[in-house]
Amino acid sequence: MLHLLPYHAATHEAAVLALFHSNVPRYFTAPEEADLLRYLRTGLPYFVAVETPDEAAEEDPTGTVVAAAGYALDDDQVDLTWDLVHAGRHGQGLGRLLTEFRLQEAARLFPHQPVQVETSQLTAGFYQKLGFRLLETQPDYWAPDLDLCRLQYEPLAATR
Repeated sequence: MLHLLPYHAATHEAAVLALFHSNVPRYFTAPEEADLLRYLRTGLPYFVAVETPDEAAEEDPTGTVVAAAGYALDDDQVDLTWDLVHAGRHGQGLGRLLTEFRLQEAARLFPHQPVQVETSQLTAGFYQKLGFRLLETQPDYWAPDLDLCRLQYEPLAATR
């Protein structure tokens, strides 16, 4: 069973770092760990997806953190932040689940704000399949052969 829970440093920091490390060097560079830790300490909304045995209690789901992601309000847009899915769990719908959850949160809390994500060319297509539009690409931004792709999702409320 999968539970989406708010991030708590004491409980989840090591697990989130393990998610990050499982994606280095393919999707992230090792020096980005310091940026992730700074972000986690900001208190901005961040969530972990915890997989538990089916019989685990809903009130206290203990299990394995398999994905994590957050969001932040930035001036006139919502930014999706630090999307992490354990490398061994890619392609199983966890990224979609977290992205759709955050889009719903953004629509509820900030109904007229566009949603942006900065990612690489390796995952830009994932967001495009969910309705994001590519705004900009900067070659070799994150590292050699790891480009910045800035994408935007326009909420339905903003198009009315």
